Amino acid sequence: MKRTAFIIYFSFAMLLLMQAFSLKSQISIGGIPCSFEYNFSKAAIPTVAISKPNITQLLLEDNIAAKNGEAYRMGILLPVNKGIHNSGSWTNLKNGDKIWQLRVQSKDALATAFYFDSFYLPKGSKLFVYNDDRASLIGAFTANNNHKSGMFATSLILGDAAILEYYQPFSVTDTVILNIAEINYAYRGVNNYKYGFGSSESCEVNMNCAEGNNWQLEKKGVCRINIRKSGGTYWCTGSLVNNTLQDYTPYLLTADHCGNGASASDIAQWMFYFNYEATSCSNPSSEGGLAAQSMTGAIKIANGGNSGNTGSDFFLLKLNNNVPDAYNPCFLGWDRSGDSSLTGVSIHHPAGDIKKISTYTVPLVTAAYQTALSHWKVYWSATANGNGVTEGGSSGSPIFNASGRIIGTLTGGQSDCSNPTGEDYYGKFDWHWDKDGSTAAEHLKEWLDPSGSNVKQLNSILYKKVDFEANTTLVKLGSSVNFTNKSIGGPFLYQWSFENGTPATSISENPINISFPAIGFYDVSLKASNIDTVINLTKTDYIRVWDDIKIYVTNSNSHLWVDLGNNLYTYFNLYVFDVSGKKLLAFENNTINQNTYSFNLNCLSSGVYFIRINSNLGTYNKKIVIIRP
Repeated sequence: MKRTAFIIYFSFAMLLLMQAFSLKSQISIGGIPCSFEYNFSKAAIPTVAISKPNITQLLLEDNIAAKNGEAYRMGILLPVNKGIHNSGSWTNLKNGDKIWQLRVQSKDALATAFYFDSFYLPKGSKLFVYNDDRASLIGAFTANNNHKSGMFATSLILGDAAILEYYQPFSVTDTVILNIAEINYAYRGVNNYKYGFGSSESCEVNMNCAEGNNWQLEKKGVCRINIRKSGGTYWCTGSLVNNTLQDYTPYLLTADHCGNGASASDIAQWMFYFNYEATSCSNPSSEGGLAAQSMTGAIKIANGGNSGNTGSDFFLLKLNNNVPDAYNPCFLGWDRSGDSSLTGVSIHHPAGDIKKISTYTVPLVTAAYQTALSHWKVYWSATANGNGVTEGGSSGSPIFNASGRIIGTLTGGQSDCSNPTGEDYYGKFDWHWDKDGSTAAEHLKEWLDPSGSNVKQLNSILYKKVDFEANTTLVKLGSSVNFTNKSIGGPFLYQWSFENGTPATSISENPINISFPAIGFYDVSLKASNIDTVINLTKTDYIRVWDDIKIYVTNSNSHLWVDLGNNLYTYFNLYVFDVSGKKLLAFENNTINQNTYSFNLNCLSSGVYFIRINSNLGTYNKKIVIIRP
């Protein structure tokens, strides 16, 4: 049953299939540790040794747990309490940059992961984690990974030792904070590759087979969750959900039995993988970069309680960060009417594998999973490319009605590839709404309908944003500008407006060769629209058109005149040099309050001189000749 069998091993298969230096972790920027370039010696890195647990005792406990139908435990958390303040070593580079390194080893671990209780990276710094042979590497993590909770977690590094490397440029003066509270010591479930990439059963149907053609919007809201709780690690599935304000609040819905027992600090270190799917109907030969779009951390908002043994088994989170634009997220619609559905699908990550789709063509019926009539009973149907079912790791996944709205989340059931006609049970969305208890902490209602609209259905929305950029915003008179559309959530129709531009409008997605025939500041506007959306963006004074400063000397050679010609200068400094480069005169900190300025040159004798003007628009040079009688 999914409720008891959803607990799964970390995906070591994915680690083994990685290419060298491929990244498969939280939001990171990639790159290679600086020490690789300098060929640092591993032997010089201080090592913290973590005592090996009693594996025999752990396995005895696991045998008892298995007989009781309890969770499959693949690792145990061991205390470390080491970090940049009390361990490791610093290396100063010749350019003033510096590197801190620490090696953590726990004998015979099949893999390790790090959990930080204090984590703060200054802007400009980077953190990497890799194993001894450098075959597994994650990072670079940056200030973008900081969170107010001060917590952070990494994905697994294969082997019993891992090296942390922190790089700090000379220009960084802020204080770094890194402390490893625990490591996850993986002692089983690794070599058989049972969970994670490529581990789901053969009857499952990939999301991008023909069965998924009509569900391409909905799939963008479903993610794989790597859960930490009660000293173990697990896989579940979750979905981004829309709310009546439609403001892209990153609420994520999964099952209570996935989250029950997890502390706030545990949830702050959960990992969420988006768009983890094959690009076609065929299974890819390796994971490659499929796991690259991920996030770390959330807070619990509400739950149904009692791990689904009573009620409808829901768990609502709010992600610690907004889902990145590049993930193109969809915030899924829902139906709380309680009406059944004749047909629909579930989108899920069975066994922590890539995204799959299961189809039902038999109407859903109300059923009791334990006691209350709080669930939908579903039977899956064979389709062109398989007979999608659910497995451990599918728990918490959404089931959609024919209109593409969530009407439930997976608790458990009997279906698998050897029993494709077995029933599954999904906690009803309308039960999640307000029937699991009497407070907002036991409802979806207060969170997904903050406006109090009392609507029974809400549609899905893609994250949509209009944006653009110019190849330059500081334009010399006579030059042209090219614009690039940066909008997401389309496809859109585009309507551009260029104040005082030639042409003044465009319907191209990426307009080019737009000119501005006069000096000044000009607005640029873009309206992006489709069947259900119109979004406008105006960037005020976005384009700034300028021309060269005019410099000339009076006939008497007594004064130097500077003509700004209504240009966009806010300040300038003027210097006079002789032919040897010696500075003779300096007129600095000239605040612009007029178009022309005069400077006395009577102190200069006959000769050739060079004028340099430094301004907010750059540097301008001119040669002048002075002839005295």
